Amino acid sequence: MKVQKYNYGELPKYYVQTNHEPIVSREDYQKAQEIMIARGNKYRPRGSPTALYPLSGKLICGECGTSFKRKTSAHGTPYMCIKWTCRKKDFYGVKECTSHDIKDEVVTRLLIEAYNESLDANNDVNGMIGRWLTFMPTPA
Repeated sequence: MKVQKYNYGELPKYYVQTNHEPIVSREDYQKAQEIMIARGNKYRPRGSPTALYPLSGKLICGECGTSFKRKTSAHGTPYMCIKWTCRKKDFYGVKECTSHDIKDEVVTRLLIEAYNESLDANNDVNGMIGRWLTFMPTPA
């Protein structure tokens, strides 16, 4: 029975190029990689790929451009507080980023207010379109 064993440098390693005709040309492969990276950067949240919270990776620090992370402070005490903090500030300290932490209740309230404003604006536009359509003459 043959056993596969990884070569950790005991034997010489070889990299063979153009041994057979490729299925996809090198140029097409590079174009596809660029498209995948562009699409991934556009739609993927900046945080971890398996985000635990809906806003993970979507809140961006206005000071340094790093994403915010959700953090629980004073866990297990009456002063426990959930807040969002800049990753760079949390890891490196105030010398790297001078942004302030934001309480989760504030972020939630602002998100709900923005959502309600967008619904109101959408209803206003729909109402205007309906009024315009009633004043437009019908084609003969």
